[in-house]
Amino acid sequence: MRINGLLIVATLCFVGGLFWGLMYEPVKKEPQQVLESEIIEVEAFATEEGEREIVQIEPVEDHPIEKAATRFEKVTSYFFEKIIGLLYALAELWF
Repeated sequence: MRINGLLIVATLCFVGGLFWGLMYEPVKKEPQQVLESEIIEVEAFATEEGEREIVQIEPVEDHPIEKAATRFEKVTSYFFEKIIGLLYALAELWF
């Protein structure tokens, strides 16, 4: 029984790593050059302390790795919930 559990966990780790590796696409960022004309003094934008600006955060699409990790989490939790339920039912029958 212990070997079966280890094989299942190893298989899940392998498949999760496989998905992670297949969907990983490194993003190369080029260094940004800052011009002197773009430098803004902080004091120029000083406002009253009570006045604050509300900024809306734009929704960002999920990265493929996040989607794969979410699916992997759902599959793993479903699988282990069923196994625990089965073991609990067997324990109720025998004890």
